[in-house]
Amino acid sequence: MPGPVHPLLRRHPVTGRTALYLGRRYKAPSSHIVELDEAESEALLDELWAAATHPAIVWTHVWRPGDVLIWDNRCTLHARTEVDPTQPRVLHRTLIRGERPLAA
Repeated sequence: MPGPVHPLLRRHPVTGRTALYLGRRYKAPSSHIVELDEAESEALLDELWAAATHPAIVWTHVWRPGDVLIWDNRCTLHARTEVDPTQPRVLHRTLIRGERPLAA
């Protein structure tokens, strides 16, 4: 399945630091490393995802009323946990125009 191609690593345009630029994991070939065969791509992506989501570097927010979270999408992987569908949930999302990812 064709999709966007982007660098695996990107350089933050302000800090200059390198960050992983991983997309969601879908079944191959929609999410893979172009230069590798499927098995090599999957193995490397498994390693990268394991490192990026290692409990030692993951922050989990314990929500309280009135909380506001702000993060920089250029250098942060984020995901939400399950949401109780019986409870109200209000989300306001603001996007600021960004720049094209810079390869590291």
